Amino acid sequence: MERVEGVIAERLDAFSPQGIFNTLWAFTAFAFRPSPALLGQLALATCGKLEFFKASELAMTYWSFAKLKHHLPQTALGKIQAQLLAMSLRFSLSEVSCVLYGASCMGAPEPLFLQKFVRQSFAMSSMWTVDSISILCFTLGLIRHHPGQQQLELLKGAIEATRRKLTTHALGNILWGFARLKERFSRQSLSAYVDLFSHEWPLAGMEGQELANVTWALSWHVKDPPASLADRLGATVVAASPRMTASQFSGGVISLSTLRWSPSPAEGEALAASAVFSGTTEGEMEALGLLAWAFARLDVDPGDA
Repeated sequence: MERVEGVIAERLDAFSPQGIFNTLWAFTAFAFRPSPALLGQLALATCGKLEFFKASELAMTYWSFAKLKHHLPQTALGKIQAQLLAMSLRFSLSEVSCVLYGASCMGAPEPLFLQKFVRQSFAMSSMWTVDSISILCFTLGLIRHHPGQQQLELLKGAIEATRRKLTTHALGNILWGFARLKERFSRQSLSAYVDLFSHEWPLAGMEGQELANVTWALSWHVKDPPASLADRLGATVVAASPRMTASQFSGGVISLSTLRWSPSPAEGEALAASAVFSGTTEGEMEALGLLAWAFARLDVDPGDA
């Protein structure tokens, strides 16, 4: 891939807007994160040809930078967002969702910019899909932006209407977003969502931050958790724990303790074995302290770990 990056860097001046977008999209499709230097060059190339981008190309380019976890420099970010605003009425619902996702992942988003696209998504509510609902909920939760009770009730109705089409990923984003806004669902709706996680859906595909988010969200929403919910989430955290960061792992275990999970001896040993951090950073020191508290609630002996 180094050779490919070199070729792209050499020929980037000749790339059309579609070529820039296609390059970034290809990196996301192959889950390959290029060097920060190349991403910076792609950002500069984007800014240099903004007036020639189609609305769809620019929305997806913005999404791609976010998906690749590249925080654009403030100057480039301002230019791209200004052009996105100018194009906003030409966006489809999926493109509005791309802009919302991009804005939510770009650090501290400009409030007026983000609120404009939140309003636009609500204005297109008759066309909402599971994906657009999921991204909207995730964005609202991430920035803790409460759009108003009327809008949230509209969103709840749309979630309920698409319940049979929901995925583990989508419902996880929805529950997490509403928990961040401290907004609850009706008892009937929540019961149906909990059943999906407790019995129907395979959870093995959840990893890292998504798993930590879902576990925390369910611990916030569910006040009387069924044992099956805690058992399934606990088993999933144990299986994923070797690949979780210190903060993800400690967050997941703390949430499991809130859900009153009772790990088996083998699960307790696996948790203790995974609680081995260097403890050298401030975040890891905090995670270790929180883990000690959660282990006590779970009656897990960390032993010499």
